[in-house]
Amino acid sequence: MKMRILTVAAAYLLLVVACAAQNIHPDPSFEATGEVGTARTGERALHVSVDAQTHWKAVGGAIEVEPFARYRVTEWVNATGTVLAPYCCQWNSYEWAFTTAPTVKDTGGWVQSEVTFVSPTDEMVVHPLAVLDAGNVDAWVDDIVIEKIAEPEQVIAEYEAAHTHSPDQQQLLARWYVEHGQPARADALMAGASGLTRADIATVLARATDRPRRRMPYLAEVVGAGGPTYHHGVETFRALREGLTWREVMAAAARGLRANPTSDRAAKAFAAVMLDDMDDWTGSGDGLMTVNEAERTLGIRARAVESIRASLPEGSVARREVSALMDRFSAMRTEIERRRQTLGACTVMVGGTAITGGSHVIVIPDGATAQEQFAARDLRFHLELITGDELAIRREGCAAGRTPVYIGRCRATRATR
Repeated sequence: MKMRILTVAAAYLLLVVACAAQNIHPDPSFEATGEVGTARTGERALHVSVDAQTHWKAVGGAIEVEPFARYRVTEWVNATGTVLAPYCCQWNSYEWAFTTAPTVKDTGGWVQSEVTFVSPTDEMVVHPLAVLDAGNVDAWVDDIVIEKIAEPEQVIAEYEAAHTHSPDQQQLLARWYVEHGQPARADALMAGASGLTRADIATVLARATDRPRRRMPYLAEVVGAGGPTYHHGVETFRALREGLTWREVMAAAARGLRANPTSDRAAKAFAAVMLDDMDDWTGSGDGLMTVNEAERTLGIRARAVESIRASLPEGSVARREVSALMDRFSAMRTEIERRRQTLGACTVMVGGTAITGGSHVIVIPDGATAQEQFAARDLRFHLELITGDELAIRREGCAAGRTPVYIGRCRATRATR
């Protein structure tokens, strides 16, 4: 009988050991990455020290994890002053999110700190120690354990069973639904969200939509929720609008603004979209927007914005922002005219023929590289500076009766070698 009890107990112990979670931190006692000084075990520990008030200082970095699984971090902290221990975070579409960061202050010795996190990607940034807007800090951390405590399906089931969700949970659920072919459920989450969370979910849905025109409703949601006003927001929106015409982009942006005329973020997001590629004459980010191109682009946007302004409520935030945008356009129009007066009026001859916009066209290969596209825009920009005339840039086969000026590895130039 005793032998049977011992056997069962031994079997249970083996099962517990077999099921124990693995510590995934690469240097649990910081003997490889820490400093000699105040260690709980061994000779080394991680250390952060600041004197004056400091906005941010941290140790640690990204840890490989399983997306949507839950992990627990436990560590020992010895701190004078106020620290975050640990600070775990990941990025959403615009900002740092999915953050858990317990505050630890003046421990008077070693104390244990614990937190859990869920990441939507295969990485999580784990700072065992971090200082945020604090000073007079001297802190050590040792003996960290990062272990998976729940599988992704269990985490999602818990979220789905909850009556309310935090913004992080909404964003995690939306990503799970999109990745598992359930965009309608992500749409429902977006409809119930606001602000950054709504912009984030709309961005996730837009990125998962292959056909450009089907992204337009999500672009409207992104603008209405202020997406372009957040970190890297304009660049993110620029990627989302790829494959759409500017008229389609403006229609989507206007829809988002009209849906939220009292939102300051929506108004500023709309203005940011309308000014993209125009402000400071940056063109498509290469500084090579010609005067004629700027005039055409400004004209299209100004007419669209004037039409939108008339449909916005009198006295609304949106109408005020759009009116300010029209003033910006007016100043740009003056600058365009000033620059036009500086253009040259020289004639450039090639083979006895003058190069003009009516007689010549710049031709680039189908599938032109970024370097070939830049070279074509550079040539067009400088020809306008010299002659005051602008040449069009076309793909091969689209010269339409004009003399081609080839840039890059075009079929025609390869055939002459």
